[in-house]
Amino acid sequence: MIFSKYIKTFICLLVIYTGLMFLTFLIPNFNLEKNINIAHQMYATDGPYPATIKGFPQTQIDNFTDLEIMAPRMLATDSAIHHAMDMDNYARYWHGYAVVLKPLLSFFEMKDIRLIYNTVVIFLLCYTSYSIATSVNKTSSIAFILSMAAMHVEIFGLSLQISNMFIVMMLFIIFICRNKTALICSNNIIPLYFFILGSVINFIDLLTAPVASLSIPLIIIILFLYEGKATFISSIKTTILSSISWGLGYGLTWVAKWLIASVILGQNVFLNAIQSMFFRTVGNENYPIHRIDTILNNFTAMFYSEYMLIVLAVILLMAIILKSRISLSLSLPLLLISLIPYIWYTILSNHSQIHTFFTYRAQGGTFMIFLIMLAAIIRPNSFNFRK
Repeated sequence: MIFSKYIKTFICLLVIYTGLMFLTFLIPNFNLEKNINIAHQMYATDGPYPATIKGFPQTQIDNFTDLEIMAPRMLATDSAIHHAMDMDNYARYWHGYAVVLKPLLSFFEMKDIRLIYNTVVIFLLCYTSYSIATSVNKTSSIAFILSMAAMHVEIFGLSLQISNMFIVMMLFIIFICRNKTALICSNNIIPLYFFILGSVINFIDLLTAPVASLSIPLIIIILFLYEGKATFISSIKTTILSSISWGLGYGLTWVAKWLIASVILGQNVFLNAIQSMFFRTVGNENYPIHRIDTILNNFTAMFYSEYMLIVLAVILLMAIILKSRISLSLSLPLLLISLIPYIWYTILSNHSQIHTFFTYRAQGGTFMIFLIMLAAIIRPNSFNFRK
C-alpha cells in the first residue's frame, strides 16, 4: 500500500516535470535573445566567480553557471520537446529552473531577475524564521537564521543556481510548519513528503548543495516529534526513512530524466550521465580524489577552522552524555542528521573538491544542529516548547 503511493506519486511528478518543461519552451521568446546577450556582457565584465567580499571565497557568485550555462539554454534552437529534453547537449539534468527563468528572462535583464530573486529570498527567510519561531521555538528560529547567515544568504539572490534549491527548501519548511499537528499525529507520511522534496530538488538543481534541503527541514521534523513526546525509536526511524526517501526521490528522478530523454531524443543519455557521475565520484588523472582533504576543505569553508571539529565533537558528545538535560530522542537523531553532508562529500568527492566555494553550504544543517545543541546544554529550558 505504501509502496504503491510512492509509485503513483513518482509517476505524477515525472508527468508534471516533463509537461512543465515542454510548456516552458512553447513560450514566445520576446526579448530573450537580447537579454541573453546582455548576460554574456555581464559575464565578460564580472568574470566567472566574483566574490562579494574580497578574501572570502565563500561569498563567490556563480556567474559561470547563471550567465553561461543557464541563461543561454533558455533559447530553444529546435522543437520545444526536443530542447526541453536536450538543453544543448546537457540532457543529464532536468533544468527545472527554466520553468521560472525562461519567462523572466523573456522580459527582464539578468540584473533585474537577480533583484526579484533577492526580494523572494529575503521574504522567504523572514517568513520561514517566523514559522519556525511560532511552530517550534525562538531558539530554533535563531539557529536557522544564523545557519543561513553562515551560508552567506546575502548572496543567494545574486546567484540563481544557488538560490533555487534554498527557495524550495524554505517553502517546504513553511509547509511542514503549517502542518505541524498532522505530522506529529501521523508521522508515517513524513518520508513520502521527503521523497517528493528530493525529487523536486533534483528537478530544479544543478548539484549545488542539495543535501541541505534534506538536513534542515529534517531538523524541524525531529523537533516536532520531540515536542510530541515521540519515542527514541520513532525519532530514529523517521530520521533514517526520511533520509532514504529523500535520496530515492533525488536519485530516481535523475535516472528517470536519462530514460525519458533517451527515448525522446533517440540517443543514449545514460552513457554521458554515467561518465559524468563516474568523474564526480572518483575523479581522473587531472583531478585525483582526496576525500579527507575534500571534507576538511568544505568544513573549514563553513566553520573557518579545523579546530572547530573538536568543538563540535565535544558539544555533540556532551549532548549525548547529559541525558538529564537533553533526551536521546532529540540528540541522537540530530547527530545522524549532522553527518549527512560528510556522507555526501565522501560519495561526490570530485564535485565537492572542485566546487568547495558553494558545496560547503551542504553543512547548513550541521551548523544549525551545533547551535541547537549548544543552546540546549547552556539553557535546557530553551526547549520548553510553546503549546
